[in-house]
Amino acid sequence: MSPYYKISLICGATPLFVGIAIFLLWLITRWDWLMAAGLLTLYLERFSFA
Repeated sequence: MSPYYKISLICGATPLFVGIAIFLLWLITRWDWLMAAGLLTLYLERFSFA
């Protein structure tokens, strides 16, 4: 497995898992700041995509 492939997997999987974790935590707790954290995750994942 090439190192570029590993990096691409990490860059794709990290925002996915962070977003799912934030969403599940929000479902359990309903803390308002988690909505802002989810939006921040959406904006920051654009950098890993680029």
